[in-house]
Amino acid sequence: MRVTIIRNTGFFGMGSPLTLKVNHQKSLLSNQKQAVFELPNQPVEIQVSFFLLKSQPYQFQANQDQTLEVTMNPAFVLIYLLLFGLLFVLSQGLGAFLAGLVLYFLIMYRLCSRAYLIKEVP
Repeated sequence: MRVTIIRNTGFFGMGSPLTLKVNHQKSLLSNQKQAVFELPNQPVEIQVSFFLLKSQPYQFQANQDQTLEVTMNPAFVLIYLLLFGLLFVLSQGLGAFLAGLVLYFLIMYRLCSRAYLIKEVP
């Protein structure tokens, strides 16, 4: 069975390759590139990561050719931009700035394990 994984993460992280784990075997996946794996018919687990950012493990039964796409989580991008804007607005005072900064890091820490999405391409 052939599994093709396409990286389509857009602007975020485009200069750095993602670490791609297919059944715990690591390889690198650059921006707008694809990787093709020949796998036996067995359960497959795929996960991508970059430093602290990663995807949830994507699991499926390998019994036919499959094409998967790696994208950025839209919620991750939206919250990143909203909190950056919030920090700019709240920078009027040191207390508000520090509170916004702590909130930013808490939300980003929570979203780090879901920064990338792996989905099937029809």
